[in-house]
Amino acid sequence: MTFSAEKNQLLGPLPFWLDKWNQVDSILLPNNQFSERIPVEIGNCFLLSHISLGSILSTSEIHKDLCNAISLTEIELDHNFLTMNIDDTFPKCNNLTQFVLFHNQMGKPAADPKMHNFLPAECYELIEPPLLAERIPPTSEWKDDTQ
Repeated sequence: MTFSAEKNQLLGPLPFWLDKWNQVDSILLPNNQFSERIPVEIGNCFLLSHISLGSILSTSEIHKDLCNAISLTEIELDHNFLTMNIDDTFPKCNNLTQFVLFHNQMGKPAADPKMHNFLPAECYELIEPPLLAERIPPTSEWKDDTQ
């Protein structure tokens, strides 16, 4: 099941009740004007595989519990005013195949080498190079700390 309210110019906070929809696998809310935090409760949607919150004009930080949904494979947070450090925010997102963060205001993303343990190389292509604090090593240099 997909919940989509794209391009509606919705104002205010994101609905806190989204986590009550246990059967939702996609939440698509881009191009709105949500102003408050992205609810951590969304992480309770255990079937959630795709969340699109691009261009919602959010200035809040993303809580690390967003990634409690272990089935989450795609996160789109582009064109916002996010300032969090992705090293601290996404440590549980082990299954990501798409991670879109371009056009935000993050100070030092991807600085922690541990970040390389769970983001596939193709995800880094979606983060604008000027935002990166250091060179991203090739996948052959990544460490596997899960063994």
